[in-house]
Amino acid sequence: MGLFDNLFNPIWRKAAKLPVEKQVSFALVVMSYGVIRWQLKEIITDVINKTGQRGIRGGAGQPIHASRMTEDQLQCLINSFALGLLSSMGKIGEDPSNKLKYFSPTKLAYILFAPFQMDENYRTGVKKSIDPENSSYSKNADEARTQVIAVWIKILKNNDPEFPRILNLSGFLTIWDESVRALIPGMLIGAGRIQNADIITRAKKECASMPDHISGFFFELADRMALPNFRLVDQQIQQPNASPNLFNSVVRDQGRDKIDINSKGGGFIDLLASLFYVFAQDLTTEDQSIFSIWGNLPTSYWGDEHKKAFAIAQLHFFEEAERYGVEGPTEIMNMAKLIPTDQLPSLAKPLSAGVVAIFMKIYGLEKSKLTPTPTQTPSNSLSSKNAPGTKLKPFTAKEPFIVNRLDLKNEVFSLDFAENQRVLVIGVGDQVVLYDMLDFKNLTSILPHGNNNDISFAGLVLNDEFCLSASWDEKVRLWDKKGLNYIWTQEIYCNSKRSIALFPDRRQALCVDSGSTLYHLDLSDGKIINAFTTEGTYPETVAVDPNGLYAVTYGKDVRTRNSPPIIMVRGLKDGTIFQFLDCIASPVRFMSITENLHCLLVGEESITVWGIKEGRVIKKMDPMNKITCGARAPNSDFLVVGCENGTFEVWDWVRANRVFSFKANNTSITSIAISKDETSIYTGGSNGALRGWRTIGSPQYL
Repeated sequence: MGLFDNLFNPIWRKAAKLPVEKQVSFALVVMSYGVIRWQLKEIITDVINKTGQRGIRGGAGQPIHASRMTEDQLQCLINSFALGLLSSMGKIGEDPSNKLKYFSPTKLAYILFAPFQMDENYRTGVKKSIDPENSSYSKNADEARTQVIAVWIKILKNNDPEFPRILNLSGFLTIWDESVRALIPGMLIGAGRIQNADIITRAKKECASMPDHISGFFFELADRMALPNFRLVDQQIQQPNASPNLFNSVVRDQGRDKIDINSKGGGFIDLLASLFYVFAQDLTTEDQSIFSIWGNLPTSYWGDEHKKAFAIAQLHFFEEAERYGVEGPTEIMNMAKLIPTDQLPSLAKPLSAGVVAIFMKIYGLEKSKLTPTPTQTPSNSLSSKNAPGTKLKPFTAKEPFIVNRLDLKNEVFSLDFAENQRVLVIGVGDQVVLYDMLDFKNLTSILPHGNNNDISFAGLVLNDEFCLSASWDEKVRLWDKKGLNYIWTQEIYCNSKRSIALFPDRRQALCVDSGSTLYHLDLSDGKIINAFTTEGTYPETVAVDPNGLYAVTYGKDVRTRNSPPIIMVRGLKDGTIFQFLDCIASPVRFMSITENLHCLLVGEESITVWGIKEGRVIKKMDPMNKITCGARAPNSDFLVVGCENGTFEVWDWVRANRVFSFKANNTSITSIAISKDETSIYTGGSNGALRGWRTIGSPQYL
C-alpha cells in the first residue's frame, strides 16, 4: 500500500487502521453497497424500457424510457427497490463466502439499509428514519413489492392503471422474487471467489468516490469497528415471530405510539396487544434489562422489540394469572378473560420470575396470589391447546365415525363453524339454524331469514354476536341473532356459499355478485370499502389470504359459450390484478389461500395447488369422485371435500396424498365444514342429512 494511497480517501484512511479481518468485513459492506446499486441500475433500466415497449406512456405521451428520466428519478427508483428488498428479506442464513467475520448475512442487509435510506433522504428532502425496524416498507416480501410499485408510480408520475400489471409482466416480479431469495447470498458466493486483497482494492475505489451525503455512515461504521469489543454477529436465540394479527392498531404520531381505533387489524387480540404495547412506552423501571434477558434481545434499550416482548409477555401473564386467581384492574382482567388463547403467539420459554415480578409490581399484586390453589396445579391448569406438545393430532382415527346426526327437511346449502368452535351455523332452505354442538340433540336457536328465498351463505361474525347471511333474493344482511332485527342490508347477489369469504378476524368480508364485481365490506356497518369491477368475468367464487392483502376470484364469461374459467389474483389495496390463472378447466367448487400464498383450487375433477409467488402449478391431485364443495382449517396441511356420490375425501395437499375417502350420505354432499383443530367434520346433503364426524379416537371412547 503506497504512502499516498489514502491521502485523498479519508474513509479508507480510517478503515486501513482496522485489523485485517475487520478490514475485509468493512470492505464487503462497501463493495456490497456499490454492487447492489450498480446491479439495480442495470436491472431497473431494462425493466422500465420493456414496460415502455409494452405501451405504457409517460406524461409527455411518449413510451416511458430510462433515457427520459432524470438521474434523481432513476436513483430514487433504485433506492425504493433496495429499501423494500432489504426490509423484507428476513433471516438470510449462513455466510457462503466465509469472509464476514463480524457480520451475519442478515446483519449485512440490516446495515446496507442505512446508505440507501440516506441517499433517498438526500434526493427527496424527506428525512425518514434510518432504521429497518421502523421502515415504511413491510417485512412481508409481497407487501413490500406492492409498496415499491406504489412509490415508483409517484416517482414517475404515471397514473396509467395498467402500469403495475405491465411492469410485472416486463420482468419486475421475477427480478423481485429472485432478489429476495438470492441477492445477498449470491453476492457473498461471488465474494468467496475473490481474494481478500482484491475485495479491499475494490472497496478503496468505492470509498474514494463515495458521495458526501453518504460518507458519514461509513466513517461511523469504521469508528465503531475500531472498538475492541465490536461484534455484530447474531448470537441470540431466534425469538419466534409474533402473530401477524398483533400490533396492527398501533400508529406512530409525533413520536408517540397511539391506538388507532379505526384500524382494520386483527380483532380483539390485536387491540389488547396494541394497548399493552402503547402502555410499554410509559414504563419506567430499573428492571428493563429483565425483558432483554427473557426476550433474548441484544440490548436493554427500551425500543420497539422490547415493547413487543412486554406486550406478548403481558398477554400470557394475564391469561395464566386468571387461572391462578391473581386479581388486577377490573377492566384489564375482564378483557384478559376474552383473550383467544389459540391466537396467542407461542413462547420460546416460560415467563421468567423477573418478568412476572415486574407485572406484579406494576399492578400492585400480592406475590402470594401467584401460588396455585390446591385444586389447580400448573401442570393441569394449562389448556391442551396452549401446552406445548399436547395439541390433538387430527386424522388419527382408523376412519371417521359419526358422533352427531340430524335429518333436516331441505337441502343444506351452507355450513360454518362459529369463531368459538362450539356453534355450527347451518343455512338450510330459507332458514339459518344455530346448533350448540355440546348439546346437539336440541336446537339452541332457529332463526328465520324473513323471506322465502333459500339461504346461500350463513356465518357468525363480529365476536359471534351477529349473523351474516346471503340469500337468493339478491341481498346480503347482518342481523342480531338475539333480537332477529336487521342491522344493515346490501343489495349484492351471492348465489352460493363460495361467493363470500370472511377475513380471519370476521370483521370484514369479500363478496362477489353474479355480475362482474368484487365487493370489500366492513361488517360492522355494511359500508363498501372497495368495489372492483372487471367486465365479463362474472365471478362466483372468492377466497382471501390470511393477512387480508390478496383475493382470488373464479368465474366464467356467461356471454361466451364454453367460456374457460377466469381465475385472477388481485391486490385488495388498489384492486391491481397480478395474475391470471389458466391451470384448471373444470368448474371451481372451493378455493383457499394458504399462509405461504399457495392457492388451493378445488375443481369438480381435480385439486390444484398454485404458487402465487412462484407463478406456477406446485401440485395436482385427482380425486376419486366428482367434487361439489370443500373446506380447510387455518394453517392446515389438510383439505376436506364433499362429492356428488355422497362421499367425502380428506387430502394432505402438501404431500398430495389422499388420507380418507368415506361414504357419508346416500345423495350428494352439498356443504362441508371442518373445525379449527381438525378433529370434527360436518357434512350436509342435498336430502337434508346433517352428519358430524370425529377424526380422532374411536367410537367406544365417546
